[in-house]
Amino acid sequence: VGLLSQLAFLVFAAGLWGVLRAAEGAPGWVSAAGLAAASALVAVAIAGDLVPGAAVFRGGDEIDPATAAVLLDAKKLAEIMLVPLLGFFMASVAVVSLRTGVLPRWAGWGAALVAVASVILVPLGYETAQTPNFLALLWIVAISVRLLVRPAPAPT
Repeated sequence: VGLLSQLAFLVFAAGLWGVLRAAEGAPGWVSAAGLAAASALVAVAIAGDLVPGAAVFRGGDEIDPATAAVLLDAKKLAEIMLVPLLGFFMASVAVVSLRTGVLPRWAGWGAALVAVASVILVPLGYETAQTPNFLALLWIVAISVRLLVRPAPAPT
C-alpha cells in the first residue's frame, strides 16, 4: 500500500509539474526542481521501507530484537529526511503558483505554509515532523479535486 501511494504521489507530482511548467515558461527551472524533489522524496521513502522490509523478509520471526530496533530507527530517519524534500517540493509549487496565478491563491499560500512548517518542525523531533506530511496530504487531496473539477487555465 505504501509503495502504491508513493507511485500515486509521483504521478500527481508529474501532472502538477506539467501545469506549473506551462505556466512558468522556459526554462522552467523552479517547477523542474520541484519535480526533482518529489522524485527524490519517493526514492527515499522506498529506500526507508526496504531497510526493515528486507530484514523481515530474510529473517522472518527470528530477527534479533536489537537489529529490528536499529532498522526501524533507520526507517524513522528516512521518514524525517522526507520532510525537507516535501518542503522543497511545496516551496517550488508555492513560488510558481503565486508568481503566475496558475493555481488558486489559497493553493499557493497553502503550499507555502507546508513548506515553512517543513523547515520549522523537523528539528523538533520525529512525531512533530510528521505534521507537514499530514498538511501536505490535505493539500494534495484539495488540489487534486480542484484540478479535476476545474483544470488549470492554459498559459497566455
